[in-house]
Amino acid sequence: MRNLKPKPKIHIPKQHSVNEPDFQTPCIIFTNTKKAADILAKWIDTLGFRAATFHASRQQHERDNVMKQFKAGKLDFICATNVLGRGIDVQDLPWVINFDMPKSIKEYGHRVGRTGRAGKKGIAATLLTENDKETFYDLKHLLIECQQEVPVALAHSQWSVVKPGTLTESGRLAGPAGKGGIKILAEGTQRGMIR
Repeated sequence: MRNLKPKPKIHIPKQHSVNEPDFQTPCIIFTNTKKAADILAKWIDTLGFRAATFHASRQQHERDNVMKQFKAGKLDFICATNVLGRGIDVQDLPWVINFDMPKSIKEYGHRVGRTGRAGKKGIAATLLTENDKETFYDLKHLLIECQQEVPVALAHSQWSVVKPGTLTESGRLAGPAGKGGIKILAEGTQRGMIR
């Protein structure tokens, strides 16, 4: 474990923010791969925040130590894979960010369930790309079911209209034909945010 730096004042330059005036740490950022978690934690560390990783390549005692430090306020961010998505309770966690959309809505529910526990409010933000289109239908319907706002881009995405794998009466796959993909991202961007 690296030496812990004193906690800096939270100031995220506009180009790095998630456009939320209420953003605060501690925060868990979920990725789909261990490598992405490692890279993201190193980058966050260069911004002056205290970050650590939590994934299957870490020994159990290392993961326990990371959680102990996070709960004690000695870490600002944990960059984690789904290993952290279940069975771990963190009191008063204001933010969860899905840097990568999980491959299933069930895993999405486990991840975002880390915030807003015990009647407290929390915010979960998810970054989406065209590669996540297989989850758009389920994500849209989960947000509706939970009485959450469905972002306009997701609501109008052709991939959120029909559940992937749905067959028409003639036996063809329903939904978009696969060419062109979704139109939710502004030209030149790689990720779009949904909250």
